This record gives sequence, structure tokens and C-alpha cells, in this order.
Amino acid sequence: MPSDTDKLIEIARYATQAIGAAAIGLIAINQLRKLLPSRHLWGRGYSSSPLHATHNAHLFHLQILYAITSSSIPWTGKSLGGFALLGFSLGGGIAMSFTAAFPELIDSMILLGPAGILRILPGDYLAPIFKYHAFAPAWYVRRRAGLTLGVNVNGTAQESDLKGEMGVDVPSTKEETSVGKLDFPAMAQWQFDNHHGCVHSWLDTLNNAPVMHQHAEWEKVIARLGASESGISKLLVIFGEDDQVVNRSEVGVEMAEMFTRQGKREKLDIRTVPGDHGFPVTQADAVVEHIADFWQM
Repeated sequence: MPSDTDKLIEIARYATQAIGAAAIGLIAINQLRKLLPSRHLWGRGYSSSPLHATHNAHLFHLQILYAITSSSIPWTGKSLGGFALLGFSLGGGIAMSFTAAFPELIDSMILLGPAGILRILPGDYLAPIFKYHAFAPAWYVRRRAGLTLGVNVNGTAQESDLKGEMGVDVPSTKEETSVGKLDFPAMAQWQFDNHHGCVHSWLDTLNNAPVMHQHAEWEKVIARLGASESGISKLLVIFGEDDQVVNRSEVGVEMAEMFTRQGKREKLDIRTVPGDHGFPVTQADAVVEHIADFWQM
């Protein structure tokens, strides 16, 4: 792919392997001509878990910087401008945090059901065992984490029992997507059974990542919208109609209020597609259509 192609990094959610977001990634490459490096967040998929590093914003910033600096083509520079970020769930919080820290590197951003300014985590994520897991037996913590992540904790995938992270239904086994059939329950089960660092990374992310109360960081990004020709001029946010994790009626309204307070409401473009919190996978084509329209492509 030529070095002057527009570039996009997609950041996935809590427990999602990079392949789980492959539909949007490949459509973006094929239709929008965006170069998208497909990397697992540390502790997911085939990516090792840094056991002695806190999974906070700084660690995820480092991973983005590692992705662009290890590439064989240039991603930034005076003549190249910046690159685009697409953040899904946890990835939305990371994208906003990274942009607040490195605004000159980003020239466009799209958020899909973004975490970051959540006031409270959903359901089982509030279990005290996850906050104080260091004081509990490792086997019990792993079992509780597995149940919350929606896998069979005995190591045998049972499709009817599997739920997606945060209690959201995942597509059935071998779901037909724009990039072929993806076996989401099997991927989640494989990761739980074989990646010995995935539970550690999930717990540390849950307690330290930029998921909740990141209003100050978001205000910094909003304040800079349209401030320079090379930076972000407008933000696209897409919600799932039935998303009970990142609800448009709560998060979307609060975002609108934040933009309004800074006199920049016109720089926030909020859209909705069918589906729950897994909509970027099940509605990948619709999501990319909105992105193409937003970029006027």
C-alpha cells in the first residue's frame, strides 16, 4: 500500500481480540482506502500481557506509539499530517485519552459506543472481587472473570451458555460477516483457555483504563476541535439502538452537553445503528457507510 494512503488505527474493547473487529477493518481498507494496523491490545489474542505494568492510559498510549513507529511506512510528519483513530467501547476512551495527550498526531476520530465518561460500570463488572482480586484465591478470581466474560470456565465451549462481555449477546458460532464466518464464542473460549495473561490484563484494565470519569481529558479534546487546519475538526460518534452498556440517552446526551458548554455543538455528529453493544461487528457495513459519509467519500 502506498505511503501516501490515509491511515487509520482501530482500537477494540475490553476483551476483544483484533480479529473480532476485522469486519470494519477490512471494509475500511477495501472501501475507504485506509491503512489499518490490526494489533491486539496487550493481553488479548496473540499479544502478551505485561504483568508488571499497569494497564492504564499511559500503557495504551505506548502501544499506539509502538504501532506507528514500528511500521515500515511513515505515519506522521509535517508533509503527512496525522492519522485517524477509530475507538470501540474501551477503545473510545483510549482514543480520546491519546488525542488529549498527542493532539498534533490525530486528524480525524470516530467513536463507536465509547467508554470514557461512563458514570458506572454495568452488571457484574461492579463485583468487589474484581477490585480486590489480590486478596482472593487466583482460581476463584479466574472463575468469576470467566463467567463475566461469557466463557465456559471448565474449558469446554458450550455455545448456548456463552454471552459476550458485559452481558451482551455475541453473534452465534460461525456468524456470517462481511469478511466471512467468524466463530466468536470459540475465539473467546480459546483466549480464556490458552492465554494465561488474559485474565490479568482484563482485571487490570477494568481497574485502571480510561473508562470512567474522563471528562477533563475529553474537555481538552473538545476545546481543540477546529483550532488548527491539521487537527480534528469534527467528531463522529455512533451508538447501537439497543446498547445498554454505552447508552445514547445517557452518554450521548452528556457528550452533547459537554460540546454545548464550549460552544461547539455543531462539531459533534451523533448517529445510531441497529444492535446492542456488539453493533460494530454485526452492523459493520452500516458503520462503515456512516464513516464514509462523515469523511465525504
